[in-house]
Amino acid sequence: MRLRTAELRWIAAASAPLFERDPATHRPAREPGASTLARQRLDRWSALVGGPARLARRLALAGVDVDAALAALGPVRLRRHAPTPTWTCLLAEACAADPPPSAATPGGPDAARRRDTGAAPSTAPFAAALGPFVACAADRLARRAPGGAAALSAGAQEALLEQLRGRLAAIAGRVLLSTFAARRGPLADPSERVAHDEFVRDVARGGWPGLLLAHPVLARLLADATGQWVAATARFVGDLARDRPALASRGLIGPASGRVVGVRSPPATTRGGGRSVMLLAFESGDEVVYKPRDLDLDDVFVRLLTWLSARAPAIDLGGLPVLTRGDHGWMTLALAAPCRDGAAARRFHRRGGALLCLAGLLGSRDLHAANLIAEGEHPRVVDLEMLVDPDLGQATPPLSRTGLLPCTATGADEGADMSGLCGLGGRAMSVSIGEWHDPGTDAVRYAITRARTPVFANAPVLAGARVDARSHADEVLAGFADAYAALLACRAALAADDGPLAPLRGCRVAVTPRPPQIYATLLEHLLHPRHLGDGASRTVELERLAAPLPLVGATDAGLLRDEHAALERMDVPRFTRRAARSLPGIAARLDRMGPLDLSARLDEIRRALTPPALDVRAADSNDAAPGTGR
Repeated sequence: MRLRTAELRWIAAASAPLFERDPATHRPAREPGASTLARQRLDRWSALVGGPARLARRLALAGVDVDAALAALGPVRLRRHAPTPTWTCLLAEACAADPPPSAATPGGPDAARRRDTGAAPSTAPFAAALGPFVACAADRLARRAPGGAAALSAGAQEALLEQLRGRLAAIAGRVLLSTFAARRGPLADPSERVAHDEFVRDVARGGWPGLLLAHPVLARLLADATGQWVAATARFVGDLARDRPALASRGLIGPASGRVVGVRSPPATTRGGGRSVMLLAFESGDEVVYKPRDLDLDDVFVRLLTWLSARAPAIDLGGLPVLTRGDHGWMTLALAAPCRDGAAARRFHRRGGALLCLAGLLGSRDLHAANLIAEGEHPRVVDLEMLVDPDLGQATPPLSRTGLLPCTATGADEGADMSGLCGLGGRAMSVSIGEWHDPGTDAVRYAITRARTPVFANAPVLAGARVDARSHADEVLAGFADAYAALLACRAALAADDGPLAPLRGCRVAVTPRPPQIYATLLEHLLHPRHLGDGASRTVELERLAAPLPLVGATDAGLLRDEHAALERMDVPRFTRRAARSLPGIAARLDRMGPLDLSARLDEIRRALTPPALDVRAADSNDAAPGTGR
């Protein structure tokens, strides 16, 4: 079954987000009940933003009046002269492919290809049903980046395709599940898979057009995600080919590293059009991290540590070498490793104190447990996109703001310590997430549950047990005091116009106008089948973001516009500002350094590291992630 041109145009119109329904290209559909449906959606919008008065301000920010909003909120069609969006070509291609004979076997051709390459079965729910989109992506990538076959082993290529399967399954899984549940009836035995295999085979062999016509937004999201994966992967293949000589000359990989044989991605949401961090392993055994953003701040930090170590041996910190390439960069992979002895564990915490001192001076944020790797006696920071804070001004913030020290938690997240120096992981949080149970079987189901923090690799490990920073508070305090004295001794050079902080003038730093979990929760909410039928209705749900804003001025308008654009692509929004704005604040904090400031800082550390009534059970070092580069 194929999608006809008229059906593709209907899907494109129905799936269009509210603010993309231009009257020049979209017209209201003449359908019974259309005006009533539009009014209901406007009322829903009003309720989400806080009432009619606030809705009026929101409409003014968007530059539309009530009549224009009502026209766009109801069912729409593309005007005759309006072009069909390009993403529908991919949709038509995925639905038009005639399945080969292997599609009649459990798992289909996609699973057969994985078996041919020796890859493990896919862990994505309903993976075989996604085969037409995965096959379309593989074909498009082969045409767009023919060099990928030479640069990547078959196993690495399959690992990249598995990332796509996971993304597509996250988007389509709940629609597939509701359709399967209606066909299956009561939950079956988890050991059975006959009904499941028959269902995914039927979907892969012609079932998609019916599903997509019933869920037009799902059609757009699947086509967008597939197209983004092709573009992002082709870009990565090109970046790797161009940057290999520089990677070798900088020592991040060897001159004869060979093909990429392994690809992993940390469990994080995509940004910037489906791009994500990749941890790469080469035939030679070399490992490196590919990041789809500039690493200018990371480079400044490495150079700052080199500058400081030459003048202040007390700041015995080492950064991870990086290669920055504008819109992307490469970083040495930090690998979690145990300490050789107790003295090494003490040196780790002393270095942790020095890192805390430097982070406090710079106004760093986001140095939580997932961004710190204990590589033996060395604390390695693997994500520095919030190295400085352009909005901090000249204030001296609490050291807990860096993310390195625990702060008192209350309510549902009590005990869920995420701090870089003390975070344990494996704790329940107040954030809810969806989890799949028994995927690949007739009993497959999806349940909302409280999220748990992963087991982090941030703490030093000695004889198989984590060494808690609270038991080494004296070392943390000593490391902080030594680094403080060293920074005080060279503060004039640090603040100089040609000093090591001067390159910050050319950098951009990430900022978070909202807690990131708000975006993750909203994306989860929007993947419910009831929000995958009409693009305008889905946009109204995004208007939850407007509720806490004053809804005045260009700042709010720009924030909501950019958030909508990213979330419509299933990306987490990312915002940056000029890092140069942080320099006056750093200079002011340098000027305030002295005995009284040091005493107050040390008291804050003592309070933070006073052991509370928490379970600090040791975790086996093998439970920690071997490395990351988020």
